[in-house]
Amino acid sequence: MSRALQHYKIERGQAEVDLRRAGLELSDAITKETFCEEKAAKSQALQNKAWEKLNRTTIDTLRSIHAILDERQRERLCGLVSGMSPWG
Repeated sequence: MSRALQHYKIERGQAEVDLRRAGLELSDAITKETFCEEKAAKSQALQNKAWEKLNRTTIDTLRSIHAILDERQRERLCGLVSGMSPWG
């Protein structure tokens, strides 16, 4: 589980970097004399790619964790994910 969570943390960090880069690209599109459609589109593509990759990583991480949990642990995880108290 440690390996799966470590991989997730790394990918989440990379997504944050990519989203910052996308924000800078959009900022650049806005600050020009004329709105730059190309930079705005590039920003959107970067954002989409970052979120898609993070979504895939999230599902992969949950799949890995699920595989090693017993029924009681899965129920507690479900409570955490759904926002309910996992303690009953």
